[in-house]
Amino acid sequence: MLKLPWAKGPAPAPRTADGEVYVMISKLELRSFRHVLPFLMASTAIRRQAVGSAGGVGHALAVEPTKKVFWTQSAWVDRKALMEFNSASPHKQIVEKYRPHMAGSVFSFFNTTVSTGLDWPEVHSRLAQEAAQRGEG
Repeated sequence: MLKLPWAKGPAPAPRTADGEVYVMISKLELRSFRHVLPFLMASTAIRRQAVGSAGGVGHALAVEPTKKVFWTQSAWVDRKALMEFNSASPHKQIVEKYRPHMAGSVFSFFNTTVSTGLDWPEVHSRLAQEAAQRGEG
């Protein structure tokens, strides 16, 4: 598995009493190997976007090219910051472009005090649980 390390965003970790961040994790599976490299390149554009997004605490990416699977995790000061990122360019356009090429996607959203990224086995486990709850696992 190829792992791009946790990259800090412009927002500091929260200074709230509970110290929580809003986290989004995902598993994105492509239908065809021919989309793996272009999707990886598009992911680097999204990574650059996230580095400068207001409210972004940090993000990381892992790729299993032989399985056509991309794993993401990102932390935000709140849900609003994540939604603003999702609706901005280039993320929005890339999602629209690759949606027809996805074999499946699983997402999980939650609050946590971990603002420096989760271990990848925890990301995999949480997403497997999410898929099972949705009847996809």
